[in-house]
Amino acid sequence: MVKIISETTATVEQARKWAKNRGATQMFIDLAPLYWEIAPKRGKLNPAIAYAQSALETAFGQFGGVIDDTYHNPCGLKIASGGDNNDPEAHQRFIDWEEGITAHCDHLALYAGADGYPREDTPDPRHFTWILGKAKTVEELSGNWAPSKTYGQSIVNHYLQPLEQTEVRISFSDVPENRWSAEAIKQVAEQGLMVGYSDGTFRPTEPVTREQLAVIIIRLQNLFEGN
Repeated sequence: MVKIISETTATVEQARKWAKNRGATQMFIDLAPLYWEIAPKRGKLNPAIAYAQSALETAFGQFGGVIDDTYHNPCGLKIASGGDNNDPEAHQRFIDWEEGITAHCDHLALYAGADGYPREDTPDPRHFTWILGKAKTVEELSGNWAPSKTYGQSIVNHYLQPLEQTEVRISFSDVPENRWSAEAIKQVAEQGLMVGYSDGTFRPTEPVTREQLAVIIIRLQNLFEGN
């Protein structure tokens, strides 16, 4: 049984490569760092589990159901009053992906019975006290998060385990192996602190903006909290 509240079992680069190999949209690939930033702060979730579940719920960002990526809803959360699965108005719209992923993590943490839950400062529209602790493992999400009796096992077998088993060789097209900083760059990339750009570059000589520095500091804080 795979505990939802657990240490991180994969790196953000593993997640990005796994998603890309599975034909994910670039949008979904780019959500990985957000999960690795947010999940450890929301109930100390394993971000790999939340990302794997989102892959199932959104078809790797392809969606295809009654909602699309404009909902910023990575896990199919409905509005507080619920509604029919085929009714787009029954599904919650979030302001942006940060809010949507926070809601996803809070809902998952509530099911897992995380310390400090339920919480008041949550964008989760269905943060009901009666679901607290009803699914401490991924397998127990079956029949709880979703009616399917194989829902949780499917996440483990077809999404989470392949993600965790993805082999990643950290490399950037503009960082040759003999560069003096190559090993340090590799280490910060493996930890998800600095993940480079979507074109495969790291741009080691470019200045770091205050905005980028803020993101790095938060990722570093999350890494320490997760450990």
